[in-house]
Amino acid sequence: MRDNNFKEQSKAVKLLGSGIVADVLLWREIKRTLLCFLILASLFYWFFLCGRTFTSSVAKLLLLVTVTLYGYGNLSSKINAFAIKRISSSCFEITESTVKNSLRSVSYIWNRGIRHIKLLGKGEDWSKFFKVTVFLYFTKWALSYSLAVFVGIAMVFAFTAFFVYEQYEPVIDGLGEVLFYGIMESKELLRRNLRTLIASFLQN
Repeated sequence: MRDNNFKEQSKAVKLLGSGIVADVLLWREIKRTLLCFLILASLFYWFFLCGRTFTSSVAKLLLLVTVTLYGYGNLSSKINAFAIKRISSSCFEITESTVKNSLRSVSYIWNRGIRHIKLLGKGEDWSKFFKVTVFLYFTKWALSYSLAVFVGIAMVFAFTAFFVYEQYEPVIDGLGEVLFYGIMESKELLRRNLRTLIASFLQN
């Protein structure tokens, strides 16, 4: 039974996919996870904690990458009997299918946003209105604080939440169902009160 349960994919794996992202965020390969975390932490420090503007940080990072690649390209093929791998030019190329898929994803997100705006303009979908209101309020609350704090919390959350969820999936799912039921009841109560309030306001 333990073997069968271990072989079954958890919801975290299904959400992240069974690829590199799942291996990193679920701590399947500790060395790779630590390396990714250190890289992201370095970028976080470079862009948010160094006291420079975003443009200056991007320019200095590009300069650093350029100098590093140039120096790496000028190294000899062997240094003290250690062979040095050359970076293939194909690593810097983007395939046509990748570009098409990216443009297709951007157009899909744009069209979906336009459809949501049209539904809100009609004023018929109260559920959509409630979701957009909550999202905008949460965005306003997040941006009212420091963006660096928000990005740091999001990074730590990504590297811990999926791992903890995979370990305690049944318990978290049970709490989630209780929370979801409470939110739906509150949402229905708010919808009824809001309709009554709007109707009385229009009558007056």
